[in-house]
Amino acid sequence: MNVFIATPTMGGIVQLGYVNTLVRVIEYLNTETIAYGHNSYNGAEIVNARNYLANQFLQERECSHIL
Repeated sequence: MNVFIATPTMGGIVQLGYVNTLVRVIEYLNTETIAYGHNSYNGAEIVNARNYLANQFLQERECSHIL
């Protein structure tokens, strides 16, 4: 399993709850020795940022899951 963690933003802003959860998820993935990568995209429109990251995930042949 190889997890692609995608963070679309508008204005580069993320909520504290998201950051806390992301840290816990990464700690868990490291404990279970599950491979992962992270990519973020700051777009004027959140929908475009999300679509860009989904496309990046589809280009990553090693990744099996997107979060």
